[in-house]
Amino acid sequence: MAVIAVNKRQYDEMEPYRNSNKVWKLQSNHDTQTLDSVAEAREYLDQAGLDWNILAKEGGTDFIQRLKSKCTFGRGGGADYFTDNSRDTSIYIYVYVQNSKNEIIVTFSYHSLTTDGLHGGQAIEWLKLKAGQNLKAMLPKGTFDYNFS
Repeated sequence: MAVIAVNKRQYDEMEPYRNSNKVWKLQSNHDTQTLDSVAEAREYLDQAGLDWNILAKEGGTDFIQRLKSKCTFGRGGGADYFTDNSRDTSIYIYVYVQNSKNEIIVTFSYHSLTTDGLHGGQAIEWLKLKAGQNLKAMLPKGTFDYNFS
């Protein structure tokens, strides 16, 4: 089972800001794609990296390569990517790959949060929880969960 661990203290620090009248622009996208071959899954993940605009960012290409290896070697499982190095935008992506004999299923949750200040770790923890809630609802029971640390 894959698990996202969310730092409760940092998550809680972000909640008052979210409820204030300050800048809070959340963009999210989540989906599941069933692909017929490793080649199709690798192509899908390449396109996802472009769509998420992470390939030029630190660690973005490595993240996509890690996901592609989960497809190629049949290991499956989850991986996440995050960045909060810009002044006001944080990105969190979690992708879960399931392998079977005849198909590869790629499920992802993408979140981007723009605020009017530096929130770094707090924003990432808030986004982790949102991704965890989405993925838990999307994936088969017993495959994925999230918890507070």
